[in-house]
Amino acid sequence: MTKTATVVSFGLYVSETRQDSSYVFSAGLQPFSKLNDIKTQNITSEPYATYESNFWLLDGTYKFKPANNAAVHIGLMSLEQSDDMGAFTVPPTLEINFSATHSTNGLIIQGAEISNDFASSIRIQFFDEEDAQIQDDTYAPDVWNFFTAQAVADFKRILITFNSTNKPNRFLRLTGIEFGTLTYFTSADIKSCTVIEQFNPLSVEIPIGTCELSLHTNDPTFSIIAPSGDYIYLKDRQPLDVYEEVGAESIFIGQFFLDTWENVSENVTKFTALDILGVLDKLPYAGGAKNTTAGDLLDEMLEAQNIPYSLDASLSNVPLVGTLKVGTYRDALQQICFAIGASITSARAGTLQIMPFVLASGLSAYDHIITKAQKGMSQSLALKTLVTGVEITYGAGAVYGVYNQALSSNVKENIIEIKDAVFVTASNVATIAQRVYDYYQQRYLQKVRLYAPESAVGKSVLIDTLYNRQIGGIVEKMTLDLSGGFRVDAEIIGDVIV
Repeated sequence: MTKTATVVSFGLYVSETRQDSSYVFSAGLQPFSKLNDIKTQNITSEPYATYESNFWLLDGTYKFKPANNAAVHIGLMSLEQSDDMGAFTVPPTLEINFSATHSTNGLIIQGAEISNDFASSIRIQFFDEEDAQIQDDTYAPDVWNFFTAQAVADFKRILITFNSTNKPNRFLRLTGIEFGTLTYFTSADIKSCTVIEQFNPLSVEIPIGTCELSLHTNDPTFSIIAPSGDYIYLKDRQPLDVYEEVGAESIFIGQFFLDTWENVSENVTKFTALDILGVLDKLPYAGGAKNTTAGDLLDEMLEAQNIPYSLDASLSNVPLVGTLKVGTYRDALQQICFAIGASITSARAGTLQIMPFVLASGLSAYDHIITKAQKGMSQSLALKTLVTGVEITYGAGAVYGVYNQALSSNVKENIIEIKDAVFVTASNVATIAQRVYDYYQQRYLQKVRLYAPESAVGKSVLIDTLYNRQIGGIVEKMTLDLSGGFRVDAEIIGDVIV
């Protein structure tokens, strides 16, 4: 059985700064290289063979990379190699931009741990919000995981120049940049770690993801009364990055923000943490009349709070006309996503992901296929209550309905009513009502135990079920027991396919 282990990290400056970062590399990249891996920290620990002098032995340790470049996550890998002395003819640069100013107690520059390849001469320049240079230093790293130990305040741009590699004839490798020192809780500290991920495809509501973490430590500096050392930075809304190591792979589960801290004894501590949607539920939003597009309104809202997000291009120009009530940022996001036909999640990602609604019954291909061999013995299949119609109230009290016209007279009426959707108008109500009705016609709920699954909430799956049949659906809930072997109880809603 593959060994699993849970790792939770936190640190002053680190998570907030990383989430606000964007990267531009001056030179060519390998076709399978992804700069975003540096931000998401989605890096494989599998050793891949590449064509470099004296790089790998023919002993089976190094493997050829997967044919699908999208499945390869190695961070930055340059197209050009260093010369026989390890120097680059034209030193490449990595520009890191931020939407707000940040501070650091030092950068951690991470090369490739597996092969011990890293840049051996680097220059790091910091610039303020006026783009004036405020720090310029040169370093000679001698380890793959190099800490600059140079504090810099109020920077908005970083430029890193890579002059050479520690070995000749090597591609430049960069697997990560940390914007400060990190403290780690590992399996030796973690008694239990449970993450609950939820997903509502229609965005009738936007569920909040949670993480419950129980720790055992004899460290006297880890005290709820007077924390000191690294733990002094543990405070409300401190970001915690959660990972699960499965064999040689490190899987980013998500980022959560400290909500409560309880000491049940002098050496046992319990934390509860919320995902970014939980944080947005605590931030007041003033509301107001809107006549704009989804892209512009989301930019206005989320950039003001320095919340990184991605919006599918097909949703950006959808018009929004209506008046948002005073509430929270999460309330406003729910109204926007419901109106434009979007689903939203932060599960397994370093940013909010806003994507088009997907009707599982209309899929011909799936993100993941789950077979009997990948499931536990525990499973159930339920038939959800029949929804016979949908009614949406909009404008000055007008009601638009979609109904099942083929029902017999003895079927009990069950109508979903939506009355508080502020961006529903005469021009979009028919589309929205049909979308809601179609979703509720998917009546099968599959509950199943999975082990170290690749899937996550919001993903489409084809899964074996009872009676040698298969369900095609969307994963809407996952309860992850990370410390108990990455056991996952999943809920999938969809239709019987075969």
